[in-house]
Amino acid sequence: MGPETFSLAKYLREGKQEFQPKKVSKKIDNNAPFFYPSYYFSTSKIGNVMTRMNDIMMKNKQLVININTCYRTTRFVDDSRNRLKNLKKAVELRRKEREGRLESIGKENIIIMNRIKGAKSSYNQERLQTSRLQDIKQKSAHSKSRLKNYEKWSILPEGELSDPSRRVTCFFDITIDKIKRGRLLFEIYCDIVPKTAKRFISLCDSDFFPTYRKTTMHQVFSGFFCLGGELNNFLEKNNREMGYFPDENHALEHAGPGVISMFNSKQNKNCTKFLITFKKLTTLNGRFVVFGRLKNKKSLNVLEMIEEFGTKSGYPKKEIVISDCGVL
Repeated sequence: MGPETFSLAKYLREGKQEFQPKKVSKKIDNNAPFFYPSYYFSTSKIGNVMTRMNDIMMKNKQLVININTCYRTTRFVDDSRNRLKNLKKAVELRRKEREGRLESIGKENIIIMNRIKGAKSSYNQERLQTSRLQDIKQKSAHSKSRLKNYEKWSILPEGELSDPSRRVTCFFDITIDKIKRGRLLFEIYCDIVPKTAKRFISLCDSDFFPTYRKTTMHQVFSGFFCLGGELNNFLEKNNREMGYFPDENHALEHAGPGVISMFNSKQNKNCTKFLITFKKLTTLNGRFVVFGRLKNKKSLNVLEMIEEFGTKSGYPKKEIVISDCGVL
């Protein structure tokens, strides 16, 4: 009897299975192998695997860092040892070059020093000495003539009425470069210019600010005059209280050295500044109000010391200070 055939169409049409195939035994075992969890998931093995994985991750991280470093440094080869050798060579070369330059500079300095030692002045020393002696003689003769003729002239024109009994004597103690040089004695003509004299006397006799005490001769023009009495703080704060005053009169003249008058930048605007002449200055007559003159020859000698520290620009060579002032 032949083998039975299975008809799927017949099975579906009849709706029931009339024929069941025979059970076939497996020739090959294809089932899943038996799983031993204790073998694969023991604590020691998992720990070893984790440690190995951490080592691999750290090595990978360091590898990425090295790759990034190489990329950012334009992939230069690490030649630090060679560079250190080259640096040492460069430093040594620079040191030798510097020593060579210093040696050449030292030789040049020695040559220059020998030239300086062997140099001779192109000026004639005898001529310089004679010219200096002539200048000293001229200055001494000029000062002697000043002293001789000092009492012969007057700042008061002839025929001008005056009352010498009303005149007051004021003084300035002068220090030049912190060294006491002497005293200037002024005869103030209160009988001719009483208002101007009163202002000057008040600034001389005051023990408190404003006063001429501790002020400087801020400008000294050799051969002409010196300026003093600049009270900047006073002018800024108290000028309105004390006020400017107009030119009183021009009766007195700048007739010789040692004449003192009020100095202003604009006529009829006098305040505290004054000037002292080094010689006769008729061009100042009618411009500044004269109110006194030096009283004796000693004062004229001190004035000549002040003139010696003057310049053409007016800026004194040394600091000239009125260390003290007052009325006698």
